[in-house]
Amino acid sequence: AAASSTGKLGSAAFDASLIGERKRIVRTVRRAVGQIIDGTETTTIDDTTAISEAETTNLKALDAMFRASALSAYAHAIPSMPWTSYQEASAASTELLAWFDEVEPNVDDDTYAALRDLRVSVARYLEVAARSLPYLRDHVPAAETSTILLAHELYGDARRESEIVARNPGPDPGYLNPSQTLEVASA
Repeated sequence: AAASSTGKLGSAAFDASLIGERKRIVRTVRRAVGQIIDGTETTTIDDTTAISEAETTNLKALDAMFRASALSAYAHAIPSMPWTSYQEASAASTELLAWFDEVEPNVDDDTYAALRDLRVSVARYLEVAARSLPYLRDHVPAAETSTILLAHELYGDARRESEIVARNPGPDPGYLNPSQTLEVASA
């Protein structure tokens, strides 16, 4: 693979060789938060005694606050996440808004108001961030080629070879066959 190329991705400088690592970070954080938010409720109302009903109600409130805290922490981390594409940031926005929808009805009024404000801020941020990121598309080479030639063909800049390699890890970046579907930035 060629040496990493440094350029602009959105408003921050980036190293194309880190695209794979950035994608893993975003995917791991989203998966972890999703497991917390989408986790099955473990408490059921036991109405056989007043004490067990109160305990169950308290456990449900604690569960709702835990989920709200996880959602809030993730939302606050969004601006520092290493987004690599429009689709990635857009998918995170859709997922995050669905999590807000799931968590908000189960919290108290003050927490609900705070989550609504946070929802608006994060949605706006991700909308702007997504627009500043490259839009990815599939590309199938017309003939046998190499990543350096493809970078020159697609972008007019052979130095962007490392970006293609980072988005499409494979056994031999110097050889791309015509049946291989690649993920490339549209510009």
